[in-house]
Amino acid sequence: SIIPYLVEGTTRLEKAGASLIALPCNTVHFFHDDMQRAVKIPVLHMIRETADVVARNHPNARRIGLLASDGTVATGLYEREFSARGMKLVYPDEAIQKDCVMKAIYGIKAGGDKQASEELLFTAGQNVEHKGAEVIVLGCTEIPLAFNPRRASVPVVNATRVLAEAAIREYFQEAKKQ
Repeated sequence: SIIPYLVEGTTRLEKAGASLIALPCNTVHFFHDDMQRAVKIPVLHMIRETADVVARNHPNARRIGLLASDGTVATGLYEREFSARGMKLVYPDEAIQKDCVMKAIYGIKAGGDKQASEELLFTAGQNVEHKGAEVIVLGCTEIPLAFNPRRASVPVVNATRVLAEAAIREYFQEAKKQ
C-alpha cells in the first residue's frame, strides 16, 4: 500500500514547519483522509474545493463535464463531491477518454507535441459539451497545460488553479490569526 509513504511524507512536511499541505495530484486525493488524520495542519482537498467553486460561480449548472485521468475517474471522488452539491458529471465517451484524454495526458507527461495534445483535448471538450455539459472541469494536473479554454463554448474550471487559489487563501487566513 502507498498509504504509509504518503502519511510519512505528510508528517515530514508538518515537522519541517509546513502550515498547510496542497496535493497537486487529483488521483492522490483518494488517500486524502488518511493523510489528513496523520497531521494537525490542513491538507487541502482540491476536488472538494473545485466542487465548491463550480457551485458558487455557476449556481445554475447541473451537468458538469469532467476531463480527468482514468485513475481519477475510477476513484469516484469527483462524482461524490459534485453529486453532494446536486450536480451530475458528464464524462467523455469511452473511446474519447482513451484516444484523446489519456493520450493527451501521456503526451504532456512525455513532453510531446503540445498542439497535438491541445487538439485531442479540444475533441474531448466538445464531446462532453455535446452531451450537455454546462461547465467543464479540468481534473488532471497535466490537462490545463494543453487545454485551451478559449476554444470551449462553456465555462472551464481548472482544478489545479482552484487548489493554488485555495492555498493562497488559507495561507493569508492563517496569517491573520497570528
